[in-house]
Amino acid sequence: MTWKYLNPGDCRLFTTIYGTNYVDEFGYAAPVTHKMFGNASYERRIKLPAALSELWFTFTAFCCWATVDMRLVNNGSNTVQVYANSTIIEIRNARNGGVFYSKQVNSAPRLWRVWGHIRSGTDDPFIEVYVNNELVLSQPITSTLKNYCTDELFWWVPAYSALSDIIVSDAPIDLNEHCAFLPIKQTSINGWQFNTSNNKYTTDSTGKTIWQTVDKTELASILGEGNPTITAVVPQAYDVSSDTTLVINGFTTQLRQGNTVVDHSEDSINSALFTASAITTNPFTNAPWTLNDFDNVDFGLTSAKITDNADD
Repeated sequence: MTWKYLNPGDCRLFTTIYGTNYVDEFGYAAPVTHKMFGNASYERRIKLPAALSELWFTFTAFCCWATVDMRLVNNGSNTVQVYANSTIIEIRNARNGGVFYSKQVNSAPRLWRVWGHIRSGTDDPFIEVYVNNELVLSQPITSTLKNYCTDELFWWVPAYSALSDIIVSDAPIDLNEHCAFLPIKQTSINGWQFNTSNNKYTTDSTGKTIWQTVDKTELASILGEGNPTITAVVPQAYDVSSDTTLVINGFTTQLRQGNTVVDHSEDSINSALFTASAITTNPFTNAPWTLNDFDNVDFGLTSAKITDNADD
């Protein structure tokens, strides 16, 4: 089953956030998603569900003056680094300080769209990178870099820079693939309570579902003209925590059409961030998603694992 992390432009959708300040929308609209986040803080990290020997990633970085720094990480050590500011972008081997690719430009501010594919191990290890839809790097990995899988991605995002449109996957990502938030028309809860003081949903038992209905009209506006292909839907939840000793450790992703409910997958929560396995087809048609499908299908997250962390 495909694992795919999507972040159209919200800094809360990370497994680790260092620093406190952020803005949901930056002063420069991102292409396609029209949403970026910038911050006056520092690091953003995504912890992968497992160490991956093959990985695809893409993101858009806005650099006004400051630098956006992205690194692939293995067991706490950097492996591949993408370093970009308003006048330069470099792809680096972070293990030995070598530079795979470097390009300088003269104008600022600058939007960089980076797409990458890296494979480690002994079976044809290589790295391939596109920058703004131009192939800038495609070569075998002959250094010790080939010995390192990826278990984490790291971004350094200082003030006067921003990120958007992040996709990370263990399966191929199309060069023209982007992500966007599904606009929600209605939310219904079964056994959950909504806390108005912190805008959180809470429950103390398993089998309780939050259902959401997509606003198809608004989604059509987001997707625009040209009948774009919908490659996947990925339910997510951020800041998964508890005000008591009871802690939710996982969710079952469900889909509903009329009175028929099907389970998609059960996934664990990773450091307060939940990312479900990608839903690549409509289970009620067994075909790729279409815009009209969102008229009839609801998406649900059901509490699947709860533990009590109280001291004995």
